[in-house]
Amino acid sequence: MAGLTNRGKYLILNMAFCAQNEPTNYYLHLLTSGATVNADTNVWSDVSANEASGGGYGEATLSRGTVKFDVISEDDVNNRGEVQLADVSWTASGGSIAAMYAVLTDDNGGTGGHATNNIICYWDFGSTQTAIDGSAFTLTDFSIRINES
Repeated sequence: MAGLTNRGKYLILNMAFCAQNEPTNYYLHLLTSGATVNADTNVWSDVSANEASGGGYGEATLSRGTVKFDVISEDDVNNRGEVQLADVSWTASGGSIAAMYAVLTDDNGGTGGHATNNIICYWDFGSTQTAIDGSAFTLTDFSIRINES
């Protein structure tokens, strides 16, 4: 399950209609099952204590543009717009990588895991996913959709 946070909705509207707060970079983080992530999650400090660690994991930097956000589409049948992230992968090294959520943050407060970086959207894997030492933890075709209800 994926969703835009309410903060993410606000920021997207602010960027589109007021040309405000366009980030230079976005960051993709993995979180353990100890996190609580939903539409009301606002900033990185809300969930940072539950970031995945070890095993070669580190946040992924996604710069704006078509390289990291490689598909954008309009869907008149389902009444939505969608942007898709290029595949992101970490290779577990020296241990496992385990996560139940991924979140996309901006660079509002600074680079990487700055406490005040806004959480734009989240993905719930449904259960903890694990990549054992030497294998890849890959997020494939993750999408952000804006639906009209």
